Amino acid sequence: MRLYFRMAVVYTAVALVIVAMIQGRSLGVLALSVGATLTATGMNSLAIVLPVGFVLLLVVGLAAARERWRDLLYAVFGMIILQLGFTFLKSSIPNMVPFYADPVLAQVDRTLLLGRDAWQLAHALVPASAANLLLPAYVDLWTVCVIAMPAAVALTDRDEDRIFRFVVLRFVVWIGLGNVFAVMFSSVGPVFYDKLSGGSRFADLVTVLNASGVSDSAVGRLQHYLWASYAAHDMDLGSGISAFPSVHLGIATATAIYLGERSRWLALPGAVFVAVIFYLSLYTGYHYAVDGLFSIAVVLIAWAGVLAYQRAQRRAEAGAEDGLPQPGR
Repeated sequence: MRLYFRMAVVYTAVALVIVAMIQGRSLGVLALSVGATLTATGMNSLAIVLPVGFVLLLVVGLAAARERWRDLLYAVFGMIILQLGFTFLKSSIPNMVPFYADPVLAQVDRTLLLGRDAWQLAHALVPASAANLLLPAYVDLWTVCVIAMPAAVALTDRDEDRIFRFVVLRFVVWIGLGNVFAVMFSSVGPVFYDKLSGGSRFADLVTVLNASGVSDSAVGRLQHYLWASYAAHDMDLGSGISAFPSVHLGIATATAIYLGERSRWLALPGAVFVAVIFYLSLYTGYHYAVDGLFSIAVVLIAWAGVLAYQRAQRRAEAGAEDGLPQPGR
């Protein structure tokens, strides 16, 4: 997990430089924001990592934990540093590219779904009483996957190739989906569409979210927090609005891939996790359907690419050991 930590440090350093340039903030003001966000990130992360870590210690044993404690520290601190950089950079998206892509994304959804919005299908598919029971998966379970998975990998996995794939896919999600594509297709999603435009394109969605109780749930409170942070130009922990593509689906897909690689018995729970997160991303109005579909496709393509690269490397190493000429020589 040393690679994970190093990449997180470099990423966050670059992110903070970009934010300082875009926001025009002095280094002193930025340092205060970094300190406050880093403290909040660390406290929230440790609140999850510590109990999960205790369970993992019981599973792997103290001897294995002592052997891999450095990897565990790299994983935990890398994750905290990564979330710091991502929060600051995501909050700066509208300063780089003002939100513009929602009308196009909403129309793409309607075209794909034959004249209906994705949120309409989601609410018609499952009764609100049942769908609301799944809401903790979108906030709590997903957050556990973000925060605890690096620690779990560090403590339990000894396959260096698989760990490398895990790290690469995580950064494909955070940087590729969460930063690069998010800036290119700067958007707020259905639930914030009318607040941004001042129109009533998704007025029915807001009405349904209020009537179903979603607005009063943890998801609804988070949506209120995100909009308030955006309106106040804050860069607090977990702030920043971005619809396309879906980081939630990116992380869920990367998690499912890793689980499937660890055990075929974990492939089904991983697939169910992706399906639930996809459904909730539409049900809550956070995302257009195209947001999730794009994220799933990118992560799968990246995974296939990394696998192909590793297989080519192994063939090259095997050829070298057999005295055969290596490709390109």
